[in-house]
Amino acid sequence: MANQRLLERIASIDAGHVPPDGLKTLLESVRVYLSQLLNTHQGTAMIAEDYGVPDISLSLDGEALSNLEEVLAQVIVRYEPRLTQVTVRYQKDKSSAPTLAFRVGASIRGDSGVLPVFFETQIAADGSIAVQEA
Repeated sequence: MANQRLLERIASIDAGHVPPDGLKTLLESVRVYLSQLLNTHQGTAMIAEDYGVPDISLSLDGEALSNLEEVLAQVIVRYEPRLTQVTVRYQKDKSSAPTLAFRVGASIRGDSGVLPVFFETQIAADGSIAVQEA
């Protein structure tokens, strides 16, 4: 249960069940939170003016992609403390859909020590960001 954020633990108790502890629960909690964080536009959350991702509607040359990698990494480092040594790298998307794909790599402390973790993100044409464990 300690592998979840406070609101997730409260919701579990209110629902009448206690989810299992462990790496799987921790990774799912992080994935859900990253999805919420990365789908929040800066300036729209009452928690902090810089919470979330800035407007990413920009021309997509090499420099813009590099800047976007840096911005995404900074947001994750600032607002997801369970992840350390965060890297974000652009990946060519193999699908025909107009999306941008990034691979998020990080370290996370689990029951058996510090482990590497990876998430795949896809930014759709409408700006929404999907996050999946890699």
